[in-house]
Amino acid sequence: MRSKSGWRKVIVILAITGLMLGLALGAAYGQKPATERFRGTTIRVMAINMPQIKPFWTFIPEFEEKYGMKVIVDEFPFDQLQERSLMESAQHTGSYDIISIDCMWIASYTLPGYVEPIMKYIKDPSLTDPEFDLGDFVPRQISGTGVMNDVLYNMVQSGSSCGQSIRKDLFEANGLALPKTKADWNYEYMTEAIEKLTRPEEGYYGFATHARRGMEWGFTWWFDVYAFQTPERFSKDELFGPNWEITLDHPDTVWSLKWFVGNNPFTPPGSENFGYDEVSTSYLTGRIAVAWNYGDWIAGQFENPEVSAVVGKSLHINDVTGPYGMDDPHFGSWGLSISADSKNKEAAWVFMQWLLSKPNARRAALMGAGPPRHSIYRDPVIQELQPWIKWIYEHQLHWANPDTRPMIPEWTEISEAMGLWGNRTWIGEITPEVAIKGMAKDIERIMDEGGYYDPAVKKPKQQWRNMVYYDNNPLGWK
Repeated sequence: MRSKSGWRKVIVILAITGLMLGLALGAAYGQKPATERFRGTTIRVMAINMPQIKPFWTFIPEFEEKYGMKVIVDEFPFDQLQERSLMESAQHTGSYDIISIDCMWIASYTLPGYVEPIMKYIKDPSLTDPEFDLGDFVPRQISGTGVMNDVLYNMVQSGSSCGQSIRKDLFEANGLALPKTKADWNYEYMTEAIEKLTRPEEGYYGFATHARRGMEWGFTWWFDVYAFQTPERFSKDELFGPNWEITLDHPDTVWSLKWFVGNNPFTPPGSENFGYDEVSTSYLTGRIAVAWNYGDWIAGQFENPEVSAVVGKSLHINDVTGPYGMDDPHFGSWGLSISADSKNKEAAWVFMQWLLSKPNARRAALMGAGPPRHSIYRDPVIQELQPWIKWIYEHQLHWANPDTRPMIPEWTEISEAMGLWGNRTWIGEITPEVAIKGMAKDIERIMDEGGYYDPAVKKPKQQWRNMVYYDNNPLGWK
């Protein structure tokens, strides 16, 4: 039995504890809600100018009305965004609060400290709607878009995988079987089909792809390199060995380049200058039988009656399988990051989490954006309207390799070297053998300048050698 003095002590302790708890809760919940806290704030976004991203910006008036903030979006072309945003970041201008970043560029922003870790904002209930649900995101969409050294920096906005769009009507009219499985759509059959469907005298061509001099070779031909590898070598040593030695000059890699440039005769005139816009436009006109596509393009462009002459006439499938039965493991995405120099970081996150919420991600997907969430891929309405997302979802879950374009700052320069030598091969100036040796030599120089062969310099871990890393629960990142 307690004494009176003992009970008094308990009461005093409980009273003090209650007071402290009340103060703590008041600090946490006494703030104005996010819909009120940032009224009058202006958020500036440096964004990529691409069709699959544009749907998101149409939602901004709703956000401005609800939160009382102003959002200004400045869009930049693909070939200008990285240079401009890195310049702004290096000069610490703070002109932009949010930056669009391609997954292949993430190291160039995180390692110098140009962008802000965002998990602390995600976990703050005063900033993040409980329905945001980070666990709904496909793991590789999160890790592949914005994780560097276990820290989440870049929140996926739209992501997908590349493949091909095939004109069903042209195949059927010319007695060509439509592929029903991955194995059906192999590199030999594709070349056979596009050769048969090339009729320049009628203005029809078999194939359209990115072949211009530039970084495009780092996400077109480069992924066919993977398809041409043996299972033992696949997603391991296509570019680098375990000690960052250059392993590019390999017979199967040379073979992949010979096959790729061997399709040149079946492409339209001027294909050596084709990039995103040229490939898309040529297919939309109805004059191309097979086109390289990106999953994000399909709904908003190839199947959009406002811009496409081939709506309902295409089969959208995975990239070709190679001689050993392997498939292109392409992963691509765009994300949004908060600038480390932003003076409105919390407000910027409030906008980002609203923009990328489940309802808005679903609306954007219906308008052409690539789904980053399980719930969208599994949505029966979207599956019916966009049947191709079934193979894309399977690819994102089990096959996509976020590190096919290694997440190192040197990647942009590496892909430019690929584009230089690859384009020269495309136009017949040099042989594939010479091109591969030229690429390897340039890439070795790039890596040497980056300190990768200096024993005193700590090297990044080659995460692609164990894909389990990219399948971590999105909630587990720092």
